Amino acid sequence: ELRVGKPPFFTNSIYKLIKMIVNDHVVYPDEISPLMRSFLEILLVKDPTKRASWNEVRSHPWIHEPSKSCRAADTRENKEFVEER
Repeated sequence: ELRVGKPPFFTNSIYKLIKMIVNDHVVYPDEISPLMRSFLEILLVKDPTKRASWNEVRSHPWIHEPSKSCRAADTRENKEFVEER
């Protein structure tokens, strides 16, 4: 949500939201980098027994070497966010 500006699932009903989280697939926007998508995919595995370990999350390349385009996009979005306030 912080990177794209909206949550992966949204509804005004908590019951529908839970159902969506449990059953629906996340649709990733085209503007995120493949590296970021890969990072999100290891975090958002629905089956907790198949999710990445803390060490796998910490060692993911997106954490250590985000692409220049990703950093530039983050900077632009942060600036726009601050300017909106």
